[in-house]
Amino acid sequence: MANVIGFSASLSLNIGGITEQASVTVSGQLQAGANGAFQTQALSTTTSQISICPVSTIGYLFVKNLDATHSVRIGIVSPVTSGNAFVTLQPG
Repeated sequence: MANVIGFSASLSLNIGGITEQASVTVSGQLQAGANGAFQTQALSTTTSQISICPVSTIGYLFVKNLDATHSVRIGIVSPVTSGNAFVTLQPG
């Protein structure tokens, strides 16, 4: 079958005596077009725009912080701060 996306993800939390785990597997999701983006982008320590070309409509997004020192905050307003980011990716 052409243009099919599948992925699996898991999350575990262990903090202050609280332990939680969750996982999901999605397979057979049809993709409207034939475009996808696999790229590495260097960001500065100030607000930067994440470029996701040639994709015009995002269905799924996977982001990983490769920096060993700095956290990455992701948000939809500029500037992105700790108060408006919807996720913070820790170093490494």
